[in-house]
Amino acid sequence: MTWRSGSYGSYEVYFNRDERKTRPPADPPREQALNGVRFLAPTDTAAGGTWLLVNERGLTLAMLNYYERETSGGPDAGTRSRGALLLDLADADSLEAIEDRLRKMDPRPYRAFSLVGVAPSAENGFETARWQYDGEELKPMERNPTMPVCSSSFETTAVIESRRSAFTGLTENAPFSAAIQRKYHHFSGEGSSTAYTVLMNRPDAQTWSISHLRIEPGRADFVYEKLPPDLDGVVETFHNELTWDPAPHLES
Repeated sequence: MTWRSGSYGSYEVYFNRDERKTRPPADPPREQALNGVRFLAPTDTAAGGTWLLVNERGLTLAMLNYYERETSGGPDAGTRSRGALLLDLADADSLEAIEDRLRKMDPRPYRAFSLVGVAPSAENGFETARWQYDGEELKPMERNPTMPVCSSSFETTAVIESRRSAFTGLTENAPFSAAIQRKYHHFSGEGSSTAYTVLMNRPDAQTWSISHLRIEPGRADFVYEKLPPDLDGVVETFHNELTWDPAPHLES
């Protein structure tokens, strides 16, 4: 996952979703609502919930598995999908609201996770935060986490190091532009995709989708690339948008 400040008060997010090849295909993004707040999110058809959403308050939330601590936790761990937790937060209006809700909840039904939030900011254009639950403790909000945020169930340390190295290689001598952000998330190195590349393919799992979100005042665009098995074939692209009043009327 990466994020970048765009033009005209916007920000952009990319997210690659890697899953096992035996998992049923996810459904592309569609408009949903929670407590009257509309949002766009794809659907995990196996467990329900989602891994990525953007709401009409300009807030983006993403869920990653915390594989390093996947086996931690008590007897209730895994009784509720982490994707369902993301949906529970879909009507939030700020990173502070997310922090407040997480502090009040019982995390024990979930396996270890990393939750990333990106929100509009009048001062800086946007702000970011990450929350990590290691199966034992939900850690306080971490402001401005380092990009890229990665996870892998296979050789976790080596894979994350490889993907961060690819990011450094693309950005160390050039500004982090829209073109470089897109290139990074489609990056397969010098040859075909492997377990270590950003665009990943291995015998048991692969990158199944690449999501690109662009959020600006009053509008969110969600472009979803659904990738073919073994990354060989036709890429299906879905485009959704959400609009709202960026400056709602305030009664005097």
